[in-house]
Amino acid sequence: ANELFVEGGLSPRDPDAAAREVLGGIERLAQAAAYTVVVTVDVFADGMRYDEGTEAWRRALARVNAGVAALADRAVEVVCGIPVWMKGEGPTR
Repeated sequence: ANELFVEGGLSPRDPDAAAREVLGGIERLAQAAAYTVVVTVDVFADGMRYDEGTEAWRRALARVNAGVAALADRAVEVVCGIPVWMKGEGPTR
């Protein structure tokens, strides 16, 4: 949201541009760190339509989530507390 809405502005910037900036920051962090864990949220399953600003934020977040998963060695979605591995393998017991 901080990258999408300029300070004091109510209208969103281009969601693609904001998502690229966020992903660039995550890539730089991942290159500098031994391990990087990104935790995000799924705000896409409620079937609702929202105002222009909220929809722009949801589009940008969807692009960030997809980009992070593409960069990741492992990606997991937790559904009702149950891990569903989307990429890579989960921990072994």
